[in-house]
Amino acid sequence: MKDTFCEQLIKRKTSSKQTFLKYAAIAFSFGIVVFVFLHSRGSIGLTLAAAVALGFANYYLAMFTSKEYEYTFTSGELDIDCIYSKSSRRRKLTCDVKEAFVLAHSQSREAAGEVANAQMTLDFGSGEISDKTWYLVISHESKRTKVILEPNDEMLAALKAAIRPFKVKTK
Repeated sequence: MKDTFCEQLIKRKTSSKQTFLKYAAIAFSFGIVVFVFLHSRGSIGLTLAAAVALGFANYYLAMFTSKEYEYTFTSGELDIDCIYSKSSRRRKLTCDVKEAFVLAHSQSREAAGEVANAQMTLDFGSGEISDKTWYLVISHESKRTKVILEPNDEMLAALKAAIRPFKVKTK
């Protein structure tokens, strides 16, 4: 059997909700620092300590809003890692693609029922459903799970080669 290996990186778009939360946290932190300054009778040390602590908290909040997903396909096994702020990596999913129920294009009417029956959804795409979006329906944690992917041509060819042809549904 031929070994297949390919990788792909997908940048997650920042939603307006995440942007709002980031700026709200900064405004809230500023308000806390002003409150500490006014109620500590002008104590610079306490105010500085509060500002530094809240600055670190805001930095870590901002770090976890910047995400990229890395797809790694190795001989039938798909691994998906989430990379936070280009520095911290966490494994999100490992699955055997050969065991998938269906690989369907997001606009496929033929697989709409199979995709709709999923009990859980894992979104590992850019955050928008587009013409590049595909659904992989698998069994994950004893649940039928819809995995949202945006594979490039090389990754898509590798996925299609690993799955039985009748389980692949195009537009």
